[in-house]
This record gives sequence, structure tokens and C-alpha cells, in this order.
Amino acid sequence: MSGSLLAELVEICGPGAARVAQGDDRVAGRHADYVAAPATSNAVSRLLRLAAEHGLGIRPRGSGSKIDWGTRPQRLDIIVDTSRLHGMWDHDGSSAIVAAGTPVDAVQAALARHGRRLVLDPPSPGATIGGVLAVNESGPLRHRFGSPAGQAVSVALVDPVGEIVDLAEWESPAPGVITSAVLPVEELPEARRWVVRPVSTPTEVNDLATRIVAQEFALSAVEMDMPATGPGSFAMLLEGTAGAGRPAPGGWRVSWVRSRSSGPRRRSGGGAIRSGRPMWRCAFGSGPVTCMRSGSCCVMPSDRRWRSVARSGPGWCMPFCRGG
Repeated sequence: MSGSLLAELVEICGPGAARVAQGDDRVAGRHADYVAAPATSNAVSRLLRLAAEHGLGIRPRGSGSKIDWGTRPQRLDIIVDTSRLHGMWDHDGSSAIVAAGTPVDAVQAALARHGRRLVLDPPSPGATIGGVLAVNESGPLRHRFGSPAGQAVSVALVDPVGEIVDLAEWESPAPGVITSAVLPVEELPEARRWVVRPVSTPTEVNDLATRIVAQEFALSAVEMDMPATGPGSFAMLLEGTAGAGRPAPGGWRVSWVRSRSSGPRRRSGGGAIRSGRPMWRCAFGSGPVTCMRSGSCCVMPSDRRWRSVARSGPGWCMPFCRGG
């Protein structure tokens, strides 16, 4: 059957878009037999219908940044490469339709040329729209804007038997292969700064979180690194229009500026204003990481390497394991 199956995959996906799997075509250590890269929803539908008819195991793959997340597949006959499901359209209004295999960074770059953005900041390098939705992967922007699953206006996918489905409400994970999604788009903020304050103890973090909640200070993102030894860092993302200074929690004074700073600039209360990528993009190390939940603290285990996203609102705490 192997020769005829490859021929069928080529017929569905096109010349050069289906091949015998190579050494790195594996999921959680299980090697695939074939890799197929469909370019349309109809091609994905035909491919999954073929797999269902023959009882074949499939697993979708975007950039591969999270390919080993989740359970190990019992069998893996075909990796469905979504890289040809690429592009964005209808992005002039309050939302955009984005194909599943499109990298988030590519979408952000295209929208930025029009002064717009998605409010997604997945930690995985090279993460695609489909991968982010499949595992509901989010970064610190979740504090203000919610999870990717909660943001999605609708998600189009092909279910395991090859039916094309458009879901108005998305809950990950869902069986099948995501092909596209309608996501909200907003204007880029005129100015944005990460304000970073050193913290020493969970009690100090708790006090700071309590003050932030009491002041109802508008934050786009919150992130914290609290290692087992040494000082930690508490970071807040402030976004808005350039203009006069405004008070911030903990005795900070924040001045909005357009230009990128050459480095941290000290402010009253021990805060520092920084431009560029937030600290959650960096490895936190192997020690325990503390995150806030409802104004209290919880400590992540030290035997894993975690990224934590902290929110000072009720009952919210989201750790991220450092993955591939």
C-alpha cells in the first residue's frame, strides 16, 4: 500500500507537496511514514477522508515549535504540514481571516504596516496561528485581552472524517486540522513600555499586586520572574498615547515616549522603563517561579522550567513549560 498511498497524497496535495518522511519527521519520538502539505481546505478534507478510510494516524504540524506537546500518538502515518495554508485577507475592519499555517510574526509584520496588530504574543519561536489556537498558547497579553481561544471570532477546521466545519465558539484542543481563523484586529498603541521593578519575596509581590488591584491601574500585560534564590522581577506592560507622565503603582512615575530607550532608565520606587521584547521571551532558569492568583502567590515546581504569566484578577494563573 505504501507506494499507492504516496501516489494518492501527491495527487491530493500536488507534485512536490507529499513525500516519504525523514529522520526529523517525528512527534514525541514516534516517526511518521509520510509528510503531506495541502494548500487548501478542500485538499485537507480529501487528505483526512483518505486517512479515515484507511485507519491512518495523522498529526498536523505548523512550525513544529509545539510538536511534542500533548500525548504521544499511538500511531503516526502522516504528518499534515500546514505551511502552505498561508496568508491573511479581509483585514480592513475589526477582524482578519488568517490561514492556519501563517506564522504569528508574519501576520504582525503585515498588520504593522497598516498601524494594526493581533493581540497575541505566543512564547514559542515561529509559532503559527493554527498552533497557537490548537493549544491555546498565550503570553502576558492574556492579562488584558484574554486567551487566543477566547479571542477567536470563528475557527475553520476539517474534522477527522474530512468534513469542513466552521466553529463560532472555539475550545482547544479539538480533533481535526485547523485551516483558518477569524481573529480580532486592533490599532497599534502609540507608545508602549515595560516597567520592571525588582522584588525580593512572595510577600512583596502580594503587596504590590494588592495595590495594583486597588488602584485599578490599566495594564496590558503582567509578568514575573521569582527565582528560588536572589532577587526577582515584576514587569508590567503599559500602552497608550504619547504624552505627559502618569502615576503608576508602587511609587513609579511613567513618562510615555515614542523613541526606543537605549537601556533601562531608573524611576522612583525602584522601577525601570524598558523597550523591546519583554523578559518572558528569555529563559527563567530551573528554579521555582512564583505567580500571582487573586492577590496571593503560588510557587511553580523547581523540576521543570516554567514561563509564568501572572494576572492580578480573580482566580487566574497560567504557567508555560519551556517547549520546542
